[in-house]
Amino acid sequence: MLYNIKFRITSKFLGSKNTNQGIWRFRTTPGNTGDRESLLLIEQEVWRWAMLDAIESLNLGVDVNTIHLPPGIRMPTLFLFERKYRTRPRPPLNQSKEKTSKHEMIRENSILGFRINISSPRPSDRETAPPPTMGDLEKIYNHIGEYIGLSPFGNQFGYGRFHVHSLSRVTNDAPDL
Repeated sequence: MLYNIKFRITSKFLGSKNTNQGIWRFRTTPGNTGDRESLLLIEQEVWRWAMLDAIESLNLGVDVNTIHLPPGIRMPTLFLFERKYRTRPRPPLNQSKEKTSKHEMIRENSILGFRINISSPRPSDRETAPPPTMGDLEKIYNHIGEYIGLSPFGNQFGYGRFHVHSLSRVTNDAPDL
């Protein structure tokens, strides 16, 4: 089963790849050669962890191994954001310092979308939990958006939060995202 999902970003989504240019950029898939464009990388291990957390927290009893994400998302318009933060107090003076870092950023209210494939369990895995329904997917991703976020800075500082803007089953006449 193939689904289109779109997220509305509700807090700044920041790039997390430190560069020697002093700007934290988004991780991207290889691209910009021929007809291939670079995509915002979907970090599969992080998303798998987030989906497992949501499934457990919501007590859904579905098989995360049946959820397959694409390697990346089409890159939206990016902006530059200067993040200000304080360091942890350090001995011997136990003082913290104010620091700044520059990040590529996707603004609030931006819409990001991609396709999700839900497969049937493999024949050898028939004793496992069932694949998620469309309603389960919406619950899973809304949970991730509210409590975890997309940004590596989301868990602790609230960046990269989102909610499901739309979720629909792909039909033969569905436009590509």
